[in-house]
Amino acid sequence: MVSLLLSTMAIFADNEKITRDKSVLPSVCRNFISANFGQTEISHIKIESNLLGTKGYDVILTNGVNVEFDKSGEWKEIEARHSSIPLGVLPERIAGYIRKNFPDNTVISVDKDTREYEVKLNNDLELKFDRNGNFKKFD
Repeated sequence: MVSLLLSTMAIFADNEKITRDKSVLPSVCRNFISANFGQTEISHIKIESNLLGTKGYDVILTNGVNVEFDKSGEWKEIEARHSSIPLGVLPERIAGYIRKNFPDNTVISVDKDTREYEVKLNNDLELKFDRNGNFKKFD
């Protein structure tokens, strides 16, 4: 019984490969990085997978920005350690809200899921928006 459990866990265990070869990324990932982070180079790429296939990509840029993509190449999370995230990555309604209400602040992280966006500013304020870009609350 224990060996069956261990065998099953080994089959579905996560595996990580690290590379600098951006050709391993889906074109949608490469286009997103190029459009939003321009001349910034890729430090490395972590490819997360298991026996069922690729689960996602974690792209670390040389400026400290980390972009996490799902297996189809859509971004899920962006975190800036030593810089800021361009407002262009956000839906225009969210970017406009931030420009209007927080003109002196920058975005340092964004999480996106099926229901909402969570945006953290450099003043440690966290803003939540629905998927249509409507402000919901401060967190």
